[in-house]
Amino acid sequence: MTFHLVQCYLRHLDMTEEPRVKFEYSNLIYSVLSLVIETPTASSAPEHLATGYYWDEVEEIHREEQHMTVVEISGAGGTISTAADYARWIKCLVHQTARFSAAVHGDMRAPRILCGKPSMGKDIAMDGLGW
Repeated sequence: MTFHLVQCYLRHLDMTEEPRVKFEYSNLIYSVLSLVIETPTASSAPEHLATGYYWDEVEEIHREEQHMTVVEISGAGGTISTAADYARWIKCLVHQTARFSAAVHGDMRAPRILCGKPSMGKDIAMDGLGW
């Protein structure tokens, strides 16, 4: 099944709730978001990835590693990164440093989605963009 076919099917799904009323996680919507970015830019993730290599023990040479096909899950867990890059991302979020202004860091932490059922107002969790 192609990603564009999944997108076509999503158009016919009924919403279970109005937006921002009830927490419902959906990986498919992250895939749609990645398509929203990829379509106008006419590019996809593999165009920007470095080429990896592996050692062929039989022929004793390095061979190019083919990129994984992540089109169907791009944006929804199809993240390709290194441990070092991911650590830099977490450090940026935790310490609110480089790449983003204080306003952007604040906006990523602004509560947007109510998670769970409130019990006397003590266990309400709110999700933001960065967390």
